[in-house]
Amino acid sequence: MRWPRLTQNLQFSSKTVTHVCHFLTCRKMEDTNDNHKRQRRAPSTEAAEWCARWCLLPSTTTHRPASKVEWDNTKLKCFLPSEELDDEDFMRHLVNGTDVRRAAQFYPLIFDEPGPPASQNVWLRSLPFLRQLVQANENEKDGDVLAAYRSSSPEQRRLTGLGLRDLYFAATHNLLREEDKKLLEEVVNSVDEAAGCTQIQGMTVSFYPSANFKMLKFVEGLDTLLPQPGWTPYFAQVLDTPRLFAVFVDPAELSFHNFENIVPLDEWVEAELARRQPDNSPLLSLSLNGITQLRSDRDVWTAKLCGEDLATDLIHQISHLDLYVTPLNKTTRGGERFIFHSSLLSKAISDAVVASDLLSQFSACPSDFAFVNYVFRCNRFQPGDANFAAHRDTPYYDGARSQVSKYTLLIYLTSGSNKGGALQVDDARLTDMEEFTCVIFDQKYEHEGRPFVDTDKVFLRTELVFRDYGLAKNPEIASLFSEACYMTGQSVFNTTLDAYAHECFERANSLHWALQQKATQLAVYLCKQFQGFRFLTNGYNYWFSRRHHYSGTKLEEDDDDDDYLMDCALIAVLDYLNCKLDLDHRGKKKPFRALCQTKTLHLETPLSNSDDTFQLLLSQWQENDTSISPRDETSPLPHHPPPPKFIRLLDSDISSLFKQSPGPGTSTFTGRPNPWTDSDADSDSEDINDGCCPLHCWKTFDAWTSDDVREKYSFFCELTRKRLFGVPVLLLGRELVLNRGQVQIVGDKILFQHGAGETAQRFNFAACWGEMSPSVFVDVDREVPAPKLVVPPIVFHRYSHKYPHHGGNRSDSEGKSGHEKEMENGGGGGGQRGEGGIHFTLDFFRNDWMVQVDDTVTILVPVITNEVSESNLEETNDDDGDDGEYSGPFGRRVKEYLDEVGADWPEGSA
Repeated sequence: MRWPRLTQNLQFSSKTVTHVCHFLTCRKMEDTNDNHKRQRRAPSTEAAEWCARWCLLPSTTTHRPASKVEWDNTKLKCFLPSEELDDEDFMRHLVNGTDVRRAAQFYPLIFDEPGPPASQNVWLRSLPFLRQLVQANENEKDGDVLAAYRSSSPEQRRLTGLGLRDLYFAATHNLLREEDKKLLEEVVNSVDEAAGCTQIQGMTVSFYPSANFKMLKFVEGLDTLLPQPGWTPYFAQVLDTPRLFAVFVDPAELSFHNFENIVPLDEWVEAELARRQPDNSPLLSLSLNGITQLRSDRDVWTAKLCGEDLATDLIHQISHLDLYVTPLNKTTRGGERFIFHSSLLSKAISDAVVASDLLSQFSACPSDFAFVNYVFRCNRFQPGDANFAAHRDTPYYDGARSQVSKYTLLIYLTSGSNKGGALQVDDARLTDMEEFTCVIFDQKYEHEGRPFVDTDKVFLRTELVFRDYGLAKNPEIASLFSEACYMTGQSVFNTTLDAYAHECFERANSLHWALQQKATQLAVYLCKQFQGFRFLTNGYNYWFSRRHHYSGTKLEEDDDDDDYLMDCALIAVLDYLNCKLDLDHRGKKKPFRALCQTKTLHLETPLSNSDDTFQLLLSQWQENDTSISPRDETSPLPHHPPPPKFIRLLDSDISSLFKQSPGPGTSTFTGRPNPWTDSDADSDSEDINDGCCPLHCWKTFDAWTSDDVREKYSFFCELTRKRLFGVPVLLLGRELVLNRGQVQIVGDKILFQHGAGETAQRFNFAACWGEMSPSVFVDVDREVPAPKLVVPPIVFHRYSHKYPHHGGNRSDSEGKSGHEKEMENGGGGGGQRGEGGIHFTLDFFRNDWMVQVDDTVTILVPVITNEVSESNLEETNDDDGDDGEYSGPFGRRVKEYLDEVGADWPEGSA
């Protein structure tokens, strides 16, 4: 199956797949995880009710008892348990579209008819409705349909998205007619994107494709990650073990940390081995035989991967999983692939390598061999696909363990040939491949591949990893690799950057082996603007000009202070990591790069002089250049914007978050019935009316006037205050706020720090509260976004402007060291005045830092409330433990957060 990567015009393979339609009795699905097969039967000829395509629902009006639901398992995916498959009534409602509770486990359901008159579940996902929606969206002649769709509820629009989702997955199996394919291409631009979107793992995902959400990814255990549990049926399940679901993402949101989608398959391998060997220990046993060097002057070898049928069949089965997607670098290669992780397969192949004589033929020391990389790429090319352009593989590298890959290992899972060269490594060509042929070659070699002429070409790619304690460092590699990753992300907005990103990868990979590859593309730089900040970047270097302001009609420069330096560093990090921000405060976050105005500059010569760099940056904003294509900031660039500056976090900013009295939107006191007394009891005599606690005066107790509640509220406020002051950046309203105390300048480096400060004192409860805690009257008022940025120190240099050496003016460089003078003078000669600025280097790949970004993190703000649910009344105050102290709506949420991140409550705090 091929998952098409959605573009503005969807394209599907012209190849057709012939399926013999077998209608099946509704037993358990025959798949890779099921060892008893379904009984096949011919379709019934009696009258049938209406239902989805490829299904048959016999009528209950016949004289004989109702038959089983019948459906075609060559076209429909099924992950339903046997008890549901045997439930005739359940299956009837599923295939006729009236029940969507298991739409994730049984699809694609294509409805050619609008369904029963009273069934919106069918009509809103049917092909007739999708066609009407496309027509109405194109010419707006049928205003009623468009108006009805736009005014429909989110739940109703999700039903339309479900129909689109199933249409997409039917297309991936080549099950659609030409008119259906055309409908799919058109309807992706007609549906409401927001109806299917939710947030998981820092990404906005949708269960159906649309104009922007067009990249397919797979998420493990999505049903446990969804903030809306009722949404699980909408996301198509693609594997049972592990539980894997398909989602669609906006490529504009991706950055280097989430480009690739690596599927964990060890659990699947274990389940398959246990199923095939129920009475034995599940083991994979492989060997590498017939090792032959292709040419004596080339480090290229072929071999045969052998093993028991259990092992070879399992590897074959991996290649048949429905996980293929079109890769990001589609302009330089054809076919599709998926990436998976399996330490079990890695160990089996590693053992085969060690047991063979392959290592003895390498120039690398055999004893330095570590393992076969546990990350595999499964590639599939069909006849007629584009070639895989000449390239070098990016080596595996783990600096902490001094491990690096040196040889690529390809395992061909199908047989075939191409006289032009199914694989060419340097100048060594292989035209014919047999099943389980292995090709091993030095990663310094450039290689290219072509599809087989008559059959699918399927192969696994991994690499042999060695220990090497003598690796040298080359900063140019880090620069090129970082630039390649960054431009790959930017190619979402400008597809012409694909080729440039590919060349950067190739130049970096060549330098790993001390090979210098000449640049053939023009150097690319991006000039960007965000909220008045103007900067130039290539994804590794970030340049910011000196800050300017007007003095009357004269443009003057501000002194570069530490505050401006920190602001610029924050902008560079947000852009590099492509963090998502909700700047319009509407609950919809947008990736940082989509919030910037961007202009692409192509230069014949890469920038090498700081003077030229800052002059170029200044020239871009001196021109009123409307060629810059904005995403959200629509106004053209002014000649000279006001000096930008982020707000600094002050104590007053945090204090204003905590309400001291009931206000708009805050629950005020109203009398309430006593839940502990009978309705006919005389409750007036029960209230002591001294306001001490709700146990004694529930009807008249006002949480805002209670000293105990206010003490607990102050305790939670202090906890929140410390968390807010413990992060470097916050989003308050529509403003990014920088916390000066959590950003440090140390020498030539900037550090973004995280810390919670001192802990608060333990709270002592009043005894007369009985088993109730004052914390039940403290709820969550709001959540303040606080993006988590765990990044290595950021290196910077400040460059001063350059003055003439005549005319009585004194150089700012007097008394400075030679290196400082060169930096201040822009690194070049000449006497004319130059532009100064700040230069940052963001190298997050060269060292052992674990780079993390989580733009979904929020900090809770408490508020006193008089609206207490009955469940909260049952919470207890346990003086001997923490549960009572951390009870209540706010305390529970904070405890959930600490449990999630694996942190303990600080001693003496909540």
